[in-house]
Amino acid sequence: MKKELAVLLRRVEVEGFRCFRDKRVFDFKDGLNIIVGPVGSGKSSLFEAIEYGFFGTTFGLRRRVYRREDLVNVESSGLRVLVEFEVEDEGVYSVERIFTLDGGEKVHVRTPFGETFSKKSIVDEMLRELLGLDVFEYERSVSINHVFLFLLTYGSPSTRSRVIDSLLGIDAVYKIMRSLNVAEIRRRIKDIEGEAAYLRDRLRVLEERREGIERQIEEKLKEIDVKKRLLSEVKKDLEDVDRRLSEFKGLDEEYHKVRVLYEILSREVAGREINVEEIVLELERIRVRLGRILNALLLADEAERLEPVVIREDTIRDVVKLYREILGAAWNTYEEFSSNIKYLKGELEKKQFLLQELEKRIIELEPDVEEYRRAEAELERFYKKYGDESTLRNEVERLGFELKRLEAKNALMICVSRIRRFLAKEVVKKKEVECPVCGNKVSADFEKKFREDRKKESIENVEREIEDMKERLEELKRVLKEIEELKVLMIEKEDKLDIYDELSKRREELLSEIQRLRSEINESEAKIREIGVELSRVEGGMKLVTENIRRLERIGEFENIKKKYSELSRKWAEYKQLMENKARLEDTLRKIETEIKLLEKELAGLSSRDVLAEYSEVSQRLNEVEDELNRLKTLESLVLKARNAYREVQTRLRMEKVNEISSFMRKVLAELYPYSDIEDVRLSVFERFDERKGRQSMYLIEAKIGGEWSVFSSKLSDGQKSFIMMALFLGFFKNIKHNAGFILLDEPLPNIDVVFKERVFSRIKDILGVRQVLLTTQSEDIASRLGDVNIIFLKRLE
Repeated sequence: MKKELAVLLRRVEVEGFRCFRDKRVFDFKDGLNIIVGPVGSGKSSLFEAIEYGFFGTTFGLRRRVYRREDLVNVESSGLRVLVEFEVEDEGVYSVERIFTLDGGEKVHVRTPFGETFSKKSIVDEMLRELLGLDVFEYERSVSINHVFLFLLTYGSPSTRSRVIDSLLGIDAVYKIMRSLNVAEIRRRIKDIEGEAAYLRDRLRVLEERREGIERQIEEKLKEIDVKKRLLSEVKKDLEDVDRRLSEFKGLDEEYHKVRVLYEILSREVAGREINVEEIVLELERIRVRLGRILNALLLADEAERLEPVVIREDTIRDVVKLYREILGAAWNTYEEFSSNIKYLKGELEKKQFLLQELEKRIIELEPDVEEYRRAEAELERFYKKYGDESTLRNEVERLGFELKRLEAKNALMICVSRIRRFLAKEVVKKKEVECPVCGNKVSADFEKKFREDRKKESIENVEREIEDMKERLEELKRVLKEIEELKVLMIEKEDKLDIYDELSKRREELLSEIQRLRSEINESEAKIREIGVELSRVEGGMKLVTENIRRLERIGEFENIKKKYSELSRKWAEYKQLMENKARLEDTLRKIETEIKLLEKELAGLSSRDVLAEYSEVSQRLNEVEDELNRLKTLESLVLKARNAYREVQTRLRMEKVNEISSFMRKVLAELYPYSDIEDVRLSVFERFDERKGRQSMYLIEAKIGGEWSVFSSKLSDGQKSFIMMALFLGFFKNIKHNAGFILLDEPLPNIDVVFKERVFSRIKDILGVRQVLLTTQSEDIASRLGDVNIIFLKRLE
């Protein structure tokens, strides 16, 4: 038994399909995939595209709602749909369908094993086998259609029953019952009975006039009998002519065939004469060319076969046969050379692809390498300007020490300057004062000396020197810090630099290999072109030799045909004379037959005037009508029995299906319905008796509310109806055996609240036991509320 494999959608590409004018690509994952978009954004068209990819048709096409041309976008000249799907334990298949408005339609399937199929019948059969269902089963289970959902939700009980039969695949029984029309049979019986009564009355009237008509008919019959005896004699003579003509059976065809052949051969042998020496010379030229080709292709064995060939009149055919074999071997080797070139081109493409990938990686690393090199250049500039780090640190240490010395000197100078200024002022007042620091006497000369010393040494100069030294110290510290940062940066980028250098080296190697491959390919292609030209010349020479040999043979045939044509011409003259005699006898035969027909016409006219023929026709018609009336009454009885039998079959088939589906509907209600107002739901079949139609069965959908069972739609809101119908559809999905590991739900619950939708959408995959669910919705809120979901947003296309 063949293992059932799960089929999952992976990618859909659409272009020029319905509202998708430009190419759009949709990727699908395991689990829940939600397509979100407003009305007219292409949600339903996407599901139609998936069905079209698998089966080459759609729900609307099969029901002639629109034509295939209507699938093409109004701004496009054709459509393209590609569906990639994964088959468990095998890999990813892809099916591509292309349709153009000029009538062209193509389909391709690529398997995970590298195979490609383009014949429509093979592709369709392969897809049906992989999916485990046909397009009708697909629409009944995998892809929930809003038309079926509307009819189930809002249709009458009888309409709902017919839709459920269609979804279960048992609607053929209802169609057969509809074809058994009892009312039409009864109407026909009534019409036949009226016609029979009329015919009986007419027969009674015609019976009275029948006897007189029969005497006149007898006279005409005797005259006709005489003509028929004469006709028999003419036919006998004609048969004798036909017997003699039978001796020339096939002569006409053979004569014209030989004549055409004689004329053809006459034209063929009328041209330039062919001699054996020309054929031998041409074969010698072919041998020379073949030798060059075999040497170029390194076919030493074939060259050895060619070398001892002796070309004579009696060996021409053997030589031609040998040349054909050697030429075939040369062509095979030529194809091998061509295949090797294709292999080298494949290797070149691989190397070029690797080179592109390397260059992409190198380009990605270039910013880091450039940053490393800028840092390296900046570090070199600092070293040239300030020296290395050790020199910078020593200079910073020296400047720090010198700065402290100058700051101490400046403080001392400020202190001394203040004391001296104080003493100078006191000397001016008192002429002589005592220094408060050292206790020495200071005279009037001190004031003059103080002014001279201030000119020699200025505190402002020392402070300016301190400021310059501070700026220099800060500059050196900043440079030292930048050097450290640059070194850290270079350490961080060093690994990427090494990778960059390694990739650059690999790129150079690849460039060298690519150049070598290109050179080898160019040399091989030049060589193979030369060999191909030589092979074509040899083929032309062989064709010329073959034609000349054939022409020599035709000259011999012409002499034989010439003799045969002369003999057939003699027989043909005798045959023409017999044909003229036959034509004369046939003319006499036609005249006699015409006379007989005229007599029969007069006889028929006599019967028509005297109602003899009418009596016979009416009598025959009455028998036919009575037979038809009996048959119709028998048929009425049989049709009634058949309709009752089909109703029993329909009821039995319905009962076989509902239990499993009803059980699954309860499971869906228990796990997905978030409220307590609907306690249970069930699908059943009930029977009723109609006096006009007899016993009938219908599906009954009921919901248990407040402990009581209510018929569907009597106490339910639109949202509750939609949910129950969706549960019914999910039961159909579980009921049909297939390999689809996915289900498509097109706006399945349009009338329910967000919380309810969130509960259904988040659990539907688990309750169905599938790996993939695709559904559409107009609500972006519900999509954002669900976790671990593949969301595809569509915009309305203007």
